[in-house]
Amino acid sequence: MAVARILSNLLSNAIKYTRKGFVRLDTSFDTTGSGQVYLIVDVVDSGAGIPYERQETLFNKSSSAENGGGIGLAITKALVDMMNGEIAVESAEGIGSTFRLKIPFDIAMEAAV
Repeated sequence: MAVARILSNLLSNAIKYTRKGFVRLDTSFDTTGSGQVYLIVDVVDSGAGIPYERQETLFNKSSSAENGGGIGLAITKALVDMMNGEIAVESAEGIGSTFRLKIPFDIAMEAAV
């Protein structure tokens, strides 16, 4: 359920700030060999982009509200943290943004018969 909420928040923002161009969702997996797999999700858009000076505090609850961005990204970060995951952003004004999630999941191993 948390992953759905995270993706909903990121995709909603991407659509909201992309007037022209595209919004794309890319997924992949990475295994660690230690019984975990990481779900890697990139939400990529060609929207307005985020000024560099705002990127550092983007997931901070008070900074998001002060800058008119609401608290959606702060909630998203809290959900990612609860899942022991990571979230990062790469963005350039006028070019677009990429939000990358990396969320660990345990692999259920079948017992040998």
